[in-house]
Amino acid sequence: MSESSKLAKSNQEQAVAAWMNHLNQLRLDGLLSAFRQQDVNLRDALGSVDDAIKRIDLEVVATNRGGIKGMHGFIAELAEVGVGNARNQILGENAAYDWVNDNGPVDLVRGGVEIQVKFVAAGGRFGLGAIAEHLQQYPDFVENGGKYQIPGDHFEVIQKLHAMSP
Repeated sequence: MSESSKLAKSNQEQAVAAWMNHLNQLRLDGLLSAFRQQDVNLRDALGSVDDAIKRIDLEVVATNRGGIKGMHGFIAELAEVGVGNARNQILGENAAYDWVNDNGPVDLVRGGVEIQVKFVAAGGRFGLGAIAEHLQQYPDFVENGGKYQIPGDHFEVIQKLHAMSP
């Protein structure tokens, strides 16, 4: 191999090495940027949970909102908002939940959908009795796009009961 061929090969190897270093640096920069974004996402998510805890303490517990029988429902609403927003934020998405807090037909709004939350275990009806009462008071709630939300374990029991033969 001639001296000029060796020099050309060496230059090519150096160019390839420089290109690989550049690509590795781009990958590292991207990884560090993703880590920084994840830090922001985590901070926002923890902020949503902290805000929900503060609001539960100040707006529900300290004021005895709902009394002995109803306080858990208001706590559940605020917890749903805080945890739901945190789940979105940890993925880099915007907070989707808002607590309405007006004792009206809507408890919270998620992505523009009005929701009435029923975390009722009393009476063995797993929230269905509370939903029926709400529908009597607000008969157009579902027609107007409203949704009901009950705890997942209540829904599972309702499904099992509904699947049973008469």
